[in-house]
Amino acid sequence: MLLTLLTVQRGDLYQSDETTPVRAANGGTAAKMVETHIPALAEDQSPQIQSLLRYPASTPHLNAFGLVIKDSPTGSGRGIYATQPIASETLIEISPVLLFPPAEYREYGSKTQLDGYTFIWKRTGKDTAIMALALGLGSLFNHSARPNVKWTLDYKTHSIRYETVRRVEEGEELVISYGSGRMWWEPEMTEEEKVREEEERRRREDVSEEALQMGRIGLDDDDDDEEEVESSKRGVVNGIEVKQKAGPSRSARNFPPIYRLTAAIDPVTLPLTTQEAWIIDIPPTSASLAVKFLHQHSSILQNRDDGLHSTRHLRSFRTAADPETKKPRTQFLLCLRTALPDRNQLVEWLARTADGIFGSEPNPYVAPVPVIAAPTKQRLPEWQAVWPCIVRTNPKELVPGSGGNSAGPVLLVDREKDAAVWTQDEGRLRWALNRFKRVVALARYAIAEGGDGEGEGRLKAIASAVHVTHPYDVARRFSATEGSMEWMEREQCDWSELIGPTAPLIGRVQPRSTSTNDKHHSDLQKHSLLSTLHMSVDEWTRFNTTTCPLYSSSPPSSGTIELDSLDRRIPLRNPLKHAVIDAVSRVSVLRTLDRSLPSPTAEANGSDYLLTSLSLFALYEPCVYCTMALVHSRVSEVYFLLPSPGRGGCCGSQLPEPNRCDDAGQDGGIYALQEQKGLNHSFAVWRWMGDRLKMPGQSDGSLVDDLAREFDIGLLDP
Repeated sequence: MLLTLLTVQRGDLYQSDETTPVRAANGGTAAKMVETHIPALAEDQSPQIQSLLRYPASTPHLNAFGLVIKDSPTGSGRGIYATQPIASETLIEISPVLLFPPAEYREYGSKTQLDGYTFIWKRTGKDTAIMALALGLGSLFNHSARPNVKWTLDYKTHSIRYETVRRVEEGEELVISYGSGRMWWEPEMTEEEKVREEEERRRREDVSEEALQMGRIGLDDDDDDEEEVESSKRGVVNGIEVKQKAGPSRSARNFPPIYRLTAAIDPVTLPLTTQEAWIIDIPPTSASLAVKFLHQHSSILQNRDDGLHSTRHLRSFRTAADPETKKPRTQFLLCLRTALPDRNQLVEWLARTADGIFGSEPNPYVAPVPVIAAPTKQRLPEWQAVWPCIVRTNPKELVPGSGGNSAGPVLLVDREKDAAVWTQDEGRLRWALNRFKRVVALARYAIAEGGDGEGEGRLKAIASAVHVTHPYDVARRFSATEGSMEWMEREQCDWSELIGPTAPLIGRVQPRSTSTNDKHHSDLQKHSLLSTLHMSVDEWTRFNTTTCPLYSSSPPSSGTIELDSLDRRIPLRNPLKHAVIDAVSRVSVLRTLDRSLPSPTAEANGSDYLLTSLSLFALYEPCVYCTMALVHSRVSEVYFLLPSPGRGGCCGSQLPEPNRCDDAGQDGGIYALQEQKGLNHSFAVWRWMGDRLKMPGQSDGSLVDDLAREFDIGLLDP
């Protein structure tokens, strides 16, 4: 087969995207070039000429790796095969190229057999290009959707370099990718495939598509002359090998509408683990003296502190029957065995320092005790059966590891309580659902043509939107300013709309003048708020100096922080301007403006940029970059609708146990940075788990799977 055999209509000269190496040009109608020549002239069709043109089964070739040229068993013509194992990243061939000027090729070369072998080397105009023919082995590599060889155009030396992308075994064919499009020898497309290909074609022709390749932002056509272009490795996203399982089946498991993604352990399923402790029998009358002795020597026994050998969650005494005499005895907990591992040393020390409290010949023995306190009252009897202890429902519990090494805080999450939050409180669920609907509406606004309502849209953005607000328990207590509808009344609006009489009004607006009626003022403010999505930081600051919040705390000492943001990488041509980052910047402006006003609740210095005590709703699971920004910004909680396989920073789908999040996040990002030990902040992450965006009992609502297709951003980090 040839380096490129794609059919292109006459005059369609173009360089493809990075995943499509080359395209043939000036092919006229469907050119079906194979290695058995199809003569263009009648006199070349004689049996004598045809026999001379027919290739042998193998062709000799001299090269450093013993590569051979022979017929492929798949019927794809001659191919290149390895006769020995070849390591990954090995340069196996440098093929010089023969170049053809645009006019010469158009008039002569395109009308010969060269048209099936040549490819675009460099564009010289809208419909013209210098064409190239690969010499050496270059024109003999067969095509595969899973290539084991990548190639690079070397413009300085007029050559093509071929390099293995993985280890190649002896006898294996060396193949490259001709491109991402359909090859001419493949069967006729189905209607569904035609629709999908047409959608891909429109995406390629979109003027913003190149900007989505963030490594190319700011480059013109000549800046990427020496850029290495290689076929993407199957199963690799941004250099990370993705081994994602299928997404969670929402029907196979009874998830609540919104589900917390965390590596925390549900107290209901938390295993009871034990460790060894030194126990000693004492007379009941010696109990007070024993406790006093422990307090005096806590630095040695570490009995009542939060150190490595803490027994803070354990009771000091237990009355149990003697296994031999069956009489009751009082057992006293001295310390964990990790504190004093040597029994002889413990006995000698007790005899010397305890003043006979434990007898003249102390007899400590080893017994198991629970590692942590009981997580719930319901499970307390299990723990008490081992050793008396307390119930500690604090979500973080210090758990000593084996050998006395602290394993750090272990998170506990009450799944039953979490589910009740969303299934028993309709107001809370509607609050979250409304904001999910808003980020969907914002994403549609971002990618819609004429997004500003005045012809062609001012903003060409990526379908990634964010909404920031206060947590439900805080927001519902805010009071409406004069002329605004009550907070709970606003929750009944249609949050899937941004403009119109049923759409909610959020954020900060200009005070209403006496000559402006409420409806007209509301419409103006909704349009005005949409225009803020295009604003720079300076413009956003000036806008907010003339506006006031719709809601405030009671008494009115601080206003609400409500805002929207979009991914602004394309309009600003800045790869750092993700939607989350833009939201943090906008919040910092509001924080700064609020601090400039006299208020008894002014924020502390250095907190202007923080999302402290705020909730963030995102269309996509935030990427690693955005997740770390949220950690530094001290966000309280994050909600997302669509996962980000291989790129997200919240689902923890591929972390080792016990740091892996619940299986509800197995189709998302590989990290869970919000729970990373060693960071100085953590936050809750929630995911919408319903099949549709709707309240229980409703029959309408957008399908989540449809939204994932509608807002597909390819391999771009959200």
